[in-house]
Amino acid sequence: MGYTSYEALTVRSWFRCVLQMFIDQPSASLAKTDAERTVGKAYMEQLTEMTRLIFKLKEVESILSKARVEEPVLKQDPKNALVQFIKAVGRTYSGLQTLPEKSAMVLKALEYLGDVLKYVKPYLKAKGPPEGLQLAYWIIGCLVKFWAPILGTSKAQQLLFRIVDCLLLPHSVLQQDKELPGALLSAIQESLHLYLQVNM
Repeated sequence: MGYTSYEALTVRSWFRCVLQMFIDQPSASLAKTDAERTVGKAYMEQLTEMTRLIFKLKEVESILSKARVEEPVLKQDPKNALVQFIKAVGRTYSGLQTLPEKSAMVLKALEYLGDVLKYVKPYLKAKGPPEGLQLAYWIIGCLVKFWAPILGTSKAQQLLFRIVDCLLLPHSVLQQDKELPGALLSAIQESLHLYLQVNM
């Protein structure tokens, strides 16, 4: 009691691996050497296998079943699989009837995330590839869109406020004497609609 389950911690690790794999690494087309392409391919194969194993966990299988997610999702790339999982958690929460069930699901969802902004913050300075910045905003935007009922609860509101403060109100936006970096402005513009939608 009071401890995060190993399955939730495994999902959290997977979540972080997907973000860091795509945020921290340039796209395959930008790799400079055969060695870099080989390493990138090996990492992708490992992440794909990790994704397959994550979807075999009982907690995850239960969520996917309740959300009626079909088997082909397992064959998708890790980025799309993560988005499908985010959607499934949101749908499962919306389908719960009792307050205790909903409360338990909120806690479980927060366990899956961990301190997600901690993973994203290093890339908000736009020093990495623009594709990574776009992905960070897209993934967190999907969280806000599909987990809106979860993030609106008292237990998760603090996370929502931190997301808005960190992503949509970066300090450089508020400094009139400084221009917003182009990659950051583009990421905000292209994902803003996700943050403004509140319905499933």
